[in-house]
Amino acid sequence: MPTPENTKIHPFADLRYTNMSGADLRRANLSNANLSGANMSGANMSGAYLRYTNMSGADLRRANLSNADLRGADLSGAYLSGAYLSGADLSGADLSGANLSGAYLRYTNMSGADLRYTNMSGADLRGADLSRANLSNADLRGAYLNGAYLNGADLSGADLHGAYLRYTNMSGAYLSRANLRRANLSNADLRGAYLNGADLNGADLSGADPSGADLSGTVLDPLATPRNDAAAIAAVGLELDADGWVWGWRSAHSLHVGTTDYVPRDEPYEAPALSVCTETKCHPGIYFASCAALERFYPGYPIVRCRARVEETHAVSREKGARTRRLWVVGGAL
Repeated sequence: MPTPENTKIHPFADLRYTNMSGADLRRANLSNANLSGANMSGANMSGAYLRYTNMSGADLRRANLSNADLRGADLSGAYLSGAYLSGADLSGADLSGANLSGAYLRYTNMSGADLRYTNMSGADLRGADLSRANLSNADLRGAYLNGAYLNGADLSGADLHGAYLRYTNMSGAYLSRANLRRANLSNADLRGAYLNGADLNGADLSGADPSGADLSGTVLDPLATPRNDAAAIAAVGLELDADGWVWGWRSAHSLHVGTTDYVPRDEPYEAPALSVCTETKCHPGIYFASCAALERFYPGYPIVRCRARVEETHAVSREKGARTRRLWVVGGAL
């Protein structure tokens, strides 16, 4: 659809509340224009110049803004659900309170953007740059953030329930009180992140690096109490002796995370963190289980005899056995 008749398209134009739904605005120069409250649903604005443009409260549902220049634009309270913004530059833009649910934002530059209270549930943000962005209290439930850059971003209080964060760079990010329940954080970079009070129950943390992170008040808190009473240890098929050692078995080679070969030695193998979560199979700690469990779930794999201190052991399940902070291997592979 062409641009509506009598509509002047130029920088600094006053187009408040204008109906431009479905308009062809490809590569148009509307920098510093006032488009607040305008209806641009379904408009094609790919490659448009929209620097410092006021689009607050505008209807941009299903609009095509791919590769558009939106640096410093005001999109606060705008409706962008289902919009295409792949490759767009939104660095420093104000998107606070906007609705971006189901939007396509792959490889978008949103560094330093204001995304407070933004609805980005189910949005595709794979490979996007959100470094130093303010995402506090944002709704990111089920969002796809694999390979995204969230280093130094503020995600405090954000809802990331079930979000996909594989290989995401979250180093130095602020995630205090964030909801990360059942999120996929496998191989995520969490070094130096602030996770105090975050809900990590059921999250997949296999291969994630939380070194130097603030884990207070989480299931990874070093001060958290493991489930290690005699009944819990026995329930997962392990043996607790009178000297406080928990005995079991594990595979002689890492099967899921890392490439460690477990061989008898005087020094223990050490995990960077120990989780006391019971809702997932993929949390930090070195796993060991009963011989029967290993033979059932990993038939044919060489196993080694091992032990751990009870105070550093957390009972998980009959299938997974327990995880521990330090594990001593005392017997060769069978």
